[in-house]
Amino acid sequence: MRLLQIEGLQVAYATSGGGPAPQAVRRADLVLHSEETLAIVGESGSGKTTLANAVMGLLPNTAAVAGTIRLGETELTGLSPRAWRHIRGARVGYIPQDPMTSLNEVQSIGRHFRQTIQAHGLDRDVSWRELASQRLHEVGLADAERVLRQYPHQLSGGMRQRILIALAVLARPQVIVADEPTSALDVVVQKHVLDLLASLTSSLGASLVLITHDLGLVADRSDRVVVMRHGRVVDSGPTEDVVQYAGHSYTRQLLQAVPKLSAAQYRQIPPLADEVVLETAGLVKDFRVRHARHSQRRLRAVGGVDLTLHRGECLALVGESGSGKSTVAKLILGLEKPTSGTIRLGDRSVDRSGDQPSPPPRLDRAARRRQDCLGLQVVFQDPYASLDPQFTVARTLAEPLIIHGLGDAAARRQRVKELLAWVDLPESFAGRYPGELSGGQRQRVAIARALALDPAVLICDEAVSALDVIVQAQILDTLAQLRRRLGLSLLFITHDLAVVAEIADTVAVIKRGRIVEAGLVTTVFAHPQDAYTKDLLAAVPGQSLF
Repeated sequence: MRLLQIEGLQVAYATSGGGPAPQAVRRADLVLHSEETLAIVGESGSGKTTLANAVMGLLPNTAAVAGTIRLGETELTGLSPRAWRHIRGARVGYIPQDPMTSLNEVQSIGRHFRQTIQAHGLDRDVSWRELASQRLHEVGLADAERVLRQYPHQLSGGMRQRILIALAVLARPQVIVADEPTSALDVVVQKHVLDLLASLTSSLGASLVLITHDLGLVADRSDRVVVMRHGRVVDSGPTEDVVQYAGHSYTRQLLQAVPKLSAAQYRQIPPLADEVVLETAGLVKDFRVRHARHSQRRLRAVGGVDLTLHRGECLALVGESGSGKSTVAKLILGLEKPTSGTIRLGDRSVDRSGDQPSPPPRLDRAARRRQDCLGLQVVFQDPYASLDPQFTVARTLAEPLIIHGLGDAAARRQRVKELLAWVDLPESFAGRYPGELSGGQRQRVAIARALALDPAVLICDEAVSALDVIVQAQILDTLAQLRRRLGLSLLFITHDLAVVAEIADTVAVIKRGRIVEAGLVTTVFAHPQDAYTKDLLAAVPGQSLF
């Protein structure tokens, strides 16, 4: 039975200048059947989220909509806000993309549930608290009373996503629209969340619209797939047929860009250089957290980590959320002080615990800080948050040089041109602002900025996890070229083992702050020894089809 049908959908956004409205969706057609999972896939800007917002009635007032969207016998286009209140949440549930920003931080989880339950009149036969507890149990959160008292900042990303799913299914909708529901989650939590979604939709007899750029996930989790590009549907059909016999060149391009675990089997890893550029020994970090009203307890986030990075090597540090990998990066960068242990950059100790002898007087704090910056730089996860929106690209790239007093204005302009060339951006981008760039272009600027001071080590903390597969592949290729050209060493922090297979020479697997397995990627991935490593590899979606 056809549950949702879209025919000739067009969505255009009005411009402030009164010019022609750009079309985000161009005559899209799709059908969703009962108890089916339909994946809508495409790169950033393809129109997939706009299509989802049209189905949910969440388009802004500046959007002009043509075509039809029918839910059963109900035409959704042109509905009044009052009519939408009886559709949204009740017949169509919505799971937003980012669990870290989709809940109100100043409201308890219980308040989120109470407001939603009362808005749909679901508390007539049972109290809101009892119904909320039932839904929390359904999504695997057993201690419902405690969760209802907590605030979003007290919960992990995986717990937040489970709460968003519970809110989406409160009224037992016919259709659930999930917009990139696992893009911010590690592979283990992602698998749990997707298993949960599959179980819930099956038990409810509901259908799922899964919006994603992850073709591995699509291959594992959907019955049919729709591929979008520039607002158009360019390919569609049963998932296995589309994956195996892609009819459109863009679909083939997407499939080619998917990182694959099998890449590790064919990598020719050269012998590691003798020169060690970064080394940690016995690195420990304890945090003190409030346990009761007047007491504290110690939480060990990093428990004796030993890492060795050689000149020109890419070492991947992998683990699920909360494993300690980002804390290790902060310790190395000096953003956190270690409780104990040592950090060496080349032949120089950069230990920041305060336990080491004082440096020579001639090497003052500013000079030591400059030495650290020349040796270590970082590329952060979110290209939308890591650049100053008021700085042009040229100012962003020149800023490290200005701070450290390197070069005159002419030399800095020349350096900006060189840095743009290194990351394959045209010189004309120097005058642009971050708001004028795509996510991939922003991340290239972030990489260029990190290279401005010629560091020996580049720390990439989930640097490609927020990007779609095509842009991700381009950024990985850029990093590989920079390694060859500059002899750059990478500490690549990620939860995506397929990406590790594509780029890394060596890998260290971290669990609860401790390294449980380490070695060459080719060896660890082919013959994992630790059960946790095996679980991480098994959780990578879609690899059997590529």
